[in-house]
Amino acid sequence: MRSFIIFELIKKIKTIFWHSTEKKVKDSRQLAVSKEVFSDNDSGVSQNIESDSTFIVKNETVLPEDDNIMLLETDMDDCASETPIESFEIQKNSDVIELEKLLSSENVVGDAEAMVSEKADLDEEVIAKSNTDLIEEDFHKDEEKTLDEVLVDKNVSTYSRKELEKMYQDEIKLIVHPLNSINLKLLHMVEDKNEYTHLRNRILQEFLDVKLLCEIEINDKEYEILCDYFKKQYLFIRRDVGHSIIDVLFSVALVQIGIRNYDGNFWKHIAKVLWDKDDKNIPVNQRTWIGGTFTETMMGFGKPIFKETEYVTNIMMHCFVADKFLPKFFEYLFQYYNLDMERDISSGVEEESRYICDSIKNPYAKRKQFLSNYLYLTVRGNQIYCQKLIGSLLKLIDQSFWDEYIEEVDNCRIIDNFEKWKLETNYFRDEKRKLRNSIAANKRIKNFRSPHLVCDMESIKFQVILPAQNLPIDIGDVQVEWQINSKKCRTVPCDIQEGYLGKKTKEIAIPIENNEIFSPFKFTLFVNNQEVRNFVWKKHILNFFHAEGEWIKGENLPEGMIYAFAEAGTQIEADGLLNVSVRQGLNFYEFNLTAGDLISVAGGENYYVGEIQSTGLLNEYKIDGMLFENEGKKVSVYNRLPTLIIDVEDNKFNGTAVIINDKITKLSEKKFFRISHGKQDSRKFYYIDLKSMEGICEGINKIVIDFPASTRKICCEFGYFPEFKYMFEDAPYIYMNRGTLSFNRKLEKGMIFANSEEENQKYDFELDVIKSNCLVMPVQFKKGIVDAEFKVPVFLYSWDKEIWSLQRARDIWHSEMRDTVYINYPATRIALSIRGREEDKPYIVFNRNLEDLFECDLTKLKTYLDKNKMMQTITMVCQGNEYDVLRIVMRSFLKSALLEVDYEKDCVLGTFDIIGKGEYYVDILCEKELLVEKRYIDGNAIELNIPIRSAMYMVRVYEIEGDEFSFDEEYTLIGENTVKLVDPKELEGTCIRLNSIILANNQDQHLELSYEYMFFVKKRVSGHKYLGMMVELFHKNNIKNASVVMIDIPNLNVATCMTIVFVDNKDGDEYEFLYDSYSKRIVENENPRYSKSEAYRRYEHVLYSDAYLWNVQFIEKNKDIMDKGYGWIKNHQTIKENRSIWKKDLIFEDIPID
Repeated sequence: MRSFIIFELIKKIKTIFWHSTEKKVKDSRQLAVSKEVFSDNDSGVSQNIESDSTFIVKNETVLPEDDNIMLLETDMDDCASETPIESFEIQKNSDVIELEKLLSSENVVGDAEAMVSEKADLDEEVIAKSNTDLIEEDFHKDEEKTLDEVLVDKNVSTYSRKELEKMYQDEIKLIVHPLNSINLKLLHMVEDKNEYTHLRNRILQEFLDVKLLCEIEINDKEYEILCDYFKKQYLFIRRDVGHSIIDVLFSVALVQIGIRNYDGNFWKHIAKVLWDKDDKNIPVNQRTWIGGTFTETMMGFGKPIFKETEYVTNIMMHCFVADKFLPKFFEYLFQYYNLDMERDISSGVEEESRYICDSIKNPYAKRKQFLSNYLYLTVRGNQIYCQKLIGSLLKLIDQSFWDEYIEEVDNCRIIDNFEKWKLETNYFRDEKRKLRNSIAANKRIKNFRSPHLVCDMESIKFQVILPAQNLPIDIGDVQVEWQINSKKCRTVPCDIQEGYLGKKTKEIAIPIENNEIFSPFKFTLFVNNQEVRNFVWKKHILNFFHAEGEWIKGENLPEGMIYAFAEAGTQIEADGLLNVSVRQGLNFYEFNLTAGDLISVAGGENYYVGEIQSTGLLNEYKIDGMLFENEGKKVSVYNRLPTLIIDVEDNKFNGTAVIINDKITKLSEKKFFRISHGKQDSRKFYYIDLKSMEGICEGINKIVIDFPASTRKICCEFGYFPEFKYMFEDAPYIYMNRGTLSFNRKLEKGMIFANSEEENQKYDFELDVIKSNCLVMPVQFKKGIVDAEFKVPVFLYSWDKEIWSLQRARDIWHSEMRDTVYINYPATRIALSIRGREEDKPYIVFNRNLEDLFECDLTKLKTYLDKNKMMQTITMVCQGNEYDVLRIVMRSFLKSALLEVDYEKDCVLGTFDIIGKGEYYVDILCEKELLVEKRYIDGNAIELNIPIRSAMYMVRVYEIEGDEFSFDEEYTLIGENTVKLVDPKELEGTCIRLNSIILANNQDQHLELSYEYMFFVKKRVSGHKYLGMMVELFHKNNIKNASVVMIDIPNLNVATCMTIVFVDNKDGDEYEFLYDSYSKRIVENENPRYSKSEAYRRYEHVLYSDAYLWNVQFIEKNKDIMDKGYGWIKNHQTIKENRSIWKKDLIFEDIPID
């Protein structure tokens, strides 16, 4: 019975398959992408589901209805869609219904799949295509024949997937309407300074220059603003319009909703944004005008769409890849990178990224299951953008794999998500470890597949390196050789060796003559006299090399020292040229290049240093962290005139005008250089050095490039501040309240004078008064005053992105620790760790996000916290430095204890400073006699029934660990202190240890101390004021400093909080101590070695009695330390600092303290 069911199942499959091929195929070469248009289950709008094979979904079989191909599925993984398919509405015939019944048995399905698996080839899809007119026949008569026999009888040819991949011709065309100039009126700028207007103006400015709306980067805060606009505009259209309109911001909002939320269903997320409910839905008629608004906007501004009624497809093709599908996309790229670890990614990725984009567009390419259903349309919409982004990702994969320096790339959504994927998922880490353990990776060097040139820089001798080439795994003993064609023809036999991907050739070094390095070369690899691979070198006028002699591609010149050779008589111009000489008959050039430099060869190519941006001012000479404010906008500032890159179509070059501060000149009349950008389009890029342009002034400048017969313009505003330099002294500012800005211009009454150069001018400022981390100062130019904004490098943290603090965070109980902390810090990447032994420390890396912040997820770090330790400190590691960020209290502990006499109540008061959240009990012993046992501590101070006598007491504090289900309560000791019974009215002869200095108005904040401080009370002066001595200790009992001090207890009920000042040893006047925030010491006066600005920052805390409290603990007197302290005071004469910025000039003399 079981065999009969399987047999009937196979017959039904064949019957349904042949009934799906009723139509004729006119051209056997026209192979199109097989697609089935399905209806989104809640949209009513058709959605394209990309497919190149039959879909079998649960118990339903969906067959392609394309007229031109018939398809048999043999590898379901290769065609699986990344997008979840929620349901299919399919008209079923009786055969399909009967087939579902047969498939209802789980065992039968398993057997059927096993039989199909035995027949199918897992690596190749079998695709059947008719070469002749197919006439509808009764296929039931062929049921007894095998599938192969039927294909032969019906004259049906079969092709492998690889063959179809090669044969495929892209005939999908997107709809791009010409720009309607009337719509440009909708892009007018609005003058206002609120966040919405700023975002609106930025989007409208960028909108015309992009082809895909995903090219407009939107951060989280801007997304919220867009969603608010989207909701308001939705209500307006629904109530007052009722049909689709043209709205750019509405369209950008739709794309951003798709980017951030799309998971296979689009409309439910629109409903979620509108009503913040999961059970809401968008009616079909509303989907028409919502999607229609996007479609009409795209058509009105000349942006690509797929079809006018394919609303979801049109929106999603502008998303590149939605966030939820990015991990699969990164795996797709890594698997491509993993195919050939010996490819040279570092020297350029143009060909690689172009190949990947072509593969994405090809429905028969491998690993389609990793790709979004809409990505093939995105690539068609703007392949240049997609290639650039994919190229950046390939470079990041390559650099991350080889642990190289990660280049700083422009922050964007895709790059940020890649960094998170790389750090937070196991896939990349596991694959990297596996590959690095392979034979090739153990070399710990990158391999290069392309032949490359090397030079012995001492002897000036050149060699061509023919790297190892991968060969087929099953290759036997064959003849392999290189043929090199240039001025000389060479044939070089190859030896074969085992490689980690199979067999490969051995690397060969071929010496060449000096003058051959400029000639074109063709390298061809032959296996058994058949060409299998070739490489071509173009003719070069200039050849560049690293100091080690490795050749550098001219289109990828790095910054720093490089060297070049040219034939004798070659003339070049370059800003970074240091020296020219003749070596071995060749011109030898030495360069020190920076980004934006141009090397111009007379009669040859121009070489540009760095990546060529599309249009606008380049970043060289831009002053980082400084902006000028101009009519509500902020513009970049340059200390030298920058370079302008523009792109002009050939037929518009002669009529292009350059308008500088309203002065018009023709582009063709100015000095410019055409530079290569490696892109295939009709535009040409030109390098214009603004030093050759007239009309530029100091201050604010505006440049407009006006193209003839076009509404397109390039507008650039920038600030020019010649040779201006600045720095923030002792930055970054971490837990500091003051900063100093140093610059090379005259400073007078808080204003910078641009025309008066004066070195080392300093401006001191308070950090808590600046807004948004920016210090604003006016600059006086000839044409007026301009406000300059300086980004202050300060450390700030926040728990909600609303309230930011530059003060040290209070200690946090472990259960109250939040999952996320936001950090603002001047770096591109930081790591959070836990202070401890280096071998045990975790490092969680975070990258700056689109909001220019570090959003640090502490969830993983929490797992490393050790509950057995009393305190754990989370630190920030950046650029080799480690700073404390958060202190986490892991368990309760006794910080300090005080026993003092209360004569009014005739008892002893106990005050216990306990860190923790539990229930606590105290034992008190005196000379081993237990006076108090397990007394509950119900507040800061409790009354204790113990004898009042001068003695040392042992205080032990316990935490109860029982719960409501326990019969016995367990007491855990959390700390013990030996304390002296204190009479706050009689402190003479007591010894005190300083615990901390706290802020009177915020006792969560305290000043860190690097040394230990002890006080010896000598005698009462008046009331509750005492004269004594403060001793500063290091290395236990070594004295660093000692001072005569006056001790005051402001509140006798809290005797552990005091105010302390030092006493002038000449006239007895009292002065406040200073706190040195750099050395974390308590000092009497400023060090004369420091400048006034440094003293301003170091000594920001003057320990005034009304602002700071000294938290102390009474301890047993140490007579040895006390005697050393008195001796130190008598033997050292303290000299007051004459240049003090805090106190009058005084001279100390020794005073007796007896």
